[in-house]
Amino acid sequence: MFNLDKWSQFVKESKRKPDPNDSEEVVKVVLVNDDGKILILKGPHNWELPGGHLHKGEDPISGLKREVDEEVGLNLGKVNKVAVKEKRAIYKGNLP
Repeated sequence: MFNLDKWSQFVKESKRKPDPNDSEEVVKVVLVNDDGKILILKGPHNWELPGGHLHKGEDPISGLKREVDEEVGLNLGKVNKVAVKEKRAIYKGNLP
């Protein structure tokens, strides 16, 4: 089973100026390639999984796809939810 507590260092959001369109909900994705390698992004203060804050009223999958496209330029395919803790949700998907 996926343990979100072990991944907590990778799901924190960078300290940035808040966007008034953002909600408090955060979605992140563990993207795995065929060799089992995971895509992790280097943020200004820590390493992060791709993803971010949903816009107010935004569907979680749509928001996750938007965030991944903005951050790494990938079109996210099918994802599965693997963990939820408070206002954070983690999904798993495969790299194209």
